[in-house]
Amino acid sequence: YWVRSREIPENSPIVEESNSVMAMQSKVLSQQTSAHTAPVGQPERIQKTSSSAAPRTANVIQALLYKFLVDLVKTRSPEVVLEEFKRLFIHPISVDSSEPRQAVRDLIFANNADKFHSILKRSCYILINNWNTSRQSQAIQALVDLFQDPSIKSQTSSPTLRRLRVWLQQFINSKDYEELKLFAAKYQEEAPWNQRYASFLLTSQYADANNPLEQRKAAKVTARHLQEQYKFELAMYTARSQRRDVKSNMLHNPTELGDDVLKLVQRVLKKRGFFNLASLANIFVQQAQNISYAQFKHSLQKYLVFSMKDRGLGELISTKLADKLDGLYAERDRDKLDDALILRTCNRIIEFLTVERSGEPSQIFLSLLMQGNPLTLVMILLKLVLICKHARTHLETCIAKLIRYYEPYPEEECQGLIRFLEIYNVAFTIHAENVRYNLVEMPETGTRKRSRDNHRIFSQQESNKRRN
Repeated sequence: YWVRSREIPENSPIVEESNSVMAMQSKVLSQQTSAHTAPVGQPERIQKTSSSAAPRTANVIQALLYKFLVDLVKTRSPEVVLEEFKRLFIHPISVDSSEPRQAVRDLIFANNADKFHSILKRSCYILINNWNTSRQSQAIQALVDLFQDPSIKSQTSSPTLRRLRVWLQQFINSKDYEELKLFAAKYQEEAPWNQRYASFLLTSQYADANNPLEQRKAAKVTARHLQEQYKFELAMYTARSQRRDVKSNMLHNPTELGDDVLKLVQRVLKKRGFFNLASLANIFVQQAQNISYAQFKHSLQKYLVFSMKDRGLGELISTKLADKLDGLYAERDRDKLDDALILRTCNRIIEFLTVERSGEPSQIFLSLLMQGNPLTLVMILLKLVLICKHARTHLETCIAKLIRYYEPYPEEECQGLIRFLEIYNVAFTIHAENVRYNLVEMPETGTRKRSRDNHRIFSQQESNKRRN
């Protein structure tokens, strides 16, 4: 159940060149012929190269192509890499006799659509990972755009080329291509509303053990980058927007909350009250040492609704949590509490508060949104993550399911979810990231004498703290 056990180490190679399949085929990978350009007027067709050698297996083909792309992206410019990728997968040329392109032709003639789809997908992420590392992220947008080439939908008399184009169209219409487009979402000026929350969708890709290692690595790096960018922009906005010498057109608000984001930040900070949420979580964890699982569930119920001002709402949520917790892993009630059991419990409560296994929003999630209480829900989720930081990946995976559920609907019909997401981002940035926000009451001097709110928000980077 441990999410971290499946994480890819930060210093891991971008491509697992020690993969057993690639190692087994090392002799095949040792030779590559130079690329050739088709002469002007070359007929549109793909001819199978006659050879007395046995046809390459799918494993040999994929090993050869991966090695070729790794070597290419490490040594050549993105423009050259994109052109080679296009000639491999999008617009192959019949007279080209280079070994990688012959390997693609062998794959087409083998008529294995699933293998082609798998190789194409992993090839994309080999390039994305390397471009992320070398900070050439604009090339990622160009890679995604390659699949909009008009030739993919054009008619052809060649049966093999027709087969290739059918496979490419199937890929473009698949979930895999939708996931690929998320890596270029930040470069699109007019993107669908759900792509503003690409970090959640990318986290769900990273958490899916069925995805290739390259995809999971790329998703983790890109999601982390988007979160860091949001964190920086929110800190800059809260600082600059409180200065009278800064013009409004110089401010960039990373949220969809408008000027209300400052009020929200103050409200979240004031909610800390006498107990800092992190301190409260630490107290709870310390008190939970050496108790039974049944006792932990009882204490967890009280902890999650502690300090909730709306007593009626607190009692309602407490009752629903009790109904869920009482029967949860009941066979373990007498067992001593351990970290794995805490994680499993937090993950189940997160699902209960957000999304059903079917992918539909949970009843309590819908109820709190309809009653206009997204902040209450966010604070409960935050409390769970503060006592079990490894549960955050599962939480963001559940939020990704909510986004996927609502994405077919127009933005105006998703305002409840959008407000929840915006409040979540602000609250978790304040409490669960390495930026410390403080609310300071300023002295009533000068222009502040007539001001109703004399509080100022200050943010400070904490270099000795990292989010896991």
